[in-house]
Amino acid sequence: MAELDELVQATGGGTVATITVTGHADRIGNDDYNMKLSQRRANAVADYMISKGVPAGSITAIGKGESEPVVQCDDPNWKALVACLAPNRRVVVAYPVMIEEEVMIEN
Repeated sequence: MAELDELVQATGGGTVATITVTGHADRIGNDDYNMKLSQRRANAVADYMISKGVPAGSITAIGKGESEPVVQCDDPNWKALVACLAPNRRVVVAYPVMIEEEVMIEN
């Protein structure tokens, strides 16, 4: 929650035009379940940001299921496998950043 609070503050409390919240799941479970799970993760983050003042119209929540893993694990031990796959269970928040730069043009 603290990281999301910092993010909301960094976005100017929702003055960013578009924020994309993408939920992800690991490969454990069937595809349909993982898609729904990843969407619930994205919705939970989006709902939290909305509760902190970010306009709902500026947030798009997307579930990607297990389609974009960051790690691949094949450990035969169940507990080790679940632990190894933890980085795949995540939510990514993306928003455009405007960089203000002063440019001097000489004639």
